[in-house]
Amino acid sequence: MSSRAGRPARLDRARIALASAAIVSTFPTAPAWYRPLLRLEDHALYLLRDHIPTTAHLHGDDGRTANYAVNDRLGVKSVERIVPGANASPYMVQHVARYVWAMAACGRRRVVDLGSGDGYGTFMLSWVASEATGIDISQVAVDAARESYAGPKYICADLTDPDSLPPADIGVCFEVLEHLARAPEVLVVASERLPRLLLSVPNPLVGGSHINPHHVNDWPLSSLKGLLRSAGARRIRAYHQHVRGYRIGRGAAPWHGTWLLDIRF
Repeated sequence: MSSRAGRPARLDRARIALASAAIVSTFPTAPAWYRPLLRLEDHALYLLRDHIPTTAHLHGDDGRTANYAVNDRLGVKSVERIVPGANASPYMVQHVARYVWAMAACGRRRVVDLGSGDGYGTFMLSWVASEATGIDISQVAVDAARESYAGPKYICADLTDPDSLPPADIGVCFEVLEHLARAPEVLVVASERLPRLLLSVPNPLVGGSHINPHHVNDWPLSSLKGLLRSAGARRIRAYHQHVRGYRIGRGAAPWHGTWLLDIRF
């Protein structure tokens, strides 16, 4: 487990990076060299907006935890959280596959699911873990998890609060960091409290802030790895999912749809 001694300096660097990024109005969290590519894609999507397959973006009618948002520029709906039974789309299969992948590492271990949403993933992890805890900032999501997926413990808390994380052997954080303005601080806290973290983040070219209004971070793979190293990552093993596939393969490239990382702090 990492020492807490370096935490103030790392948090200060994270806050300075966020403040500097806020000066730029378009894709503020993306590095300067990456923004033209995102702007080009944004323009192309706008030109093709009448041909975008909206069925990929309409996930059902359960708005309780899904939290729908409409991208007015493209005319499509996006969700903050995937909800089983309401999200009849390929995205559901991809999300489940990530938790199946994580289960292989979580057997007989104390696991904390960061950004647990309505709890289906935490519930899956509880099948193999010695103890499973889900943490989400939304009380609505936590209440839904307790109602639908009894067994694990669910906590409503801010992930930037070190005291919100119970003792655990491994953390899981799937499709969460892109939603959080203070994501670098979450990584610092995770590095202090967890020896290992399984992480997934969508490629901004597939799920950037110009596509999903709930997303606020547009990091290329190199920036994501840099943030992890700044937070204290000692080893990073990379994996991926393709845009239209659910299988998880070794290695990660800038063109893969989702990046999955196995991190040791």
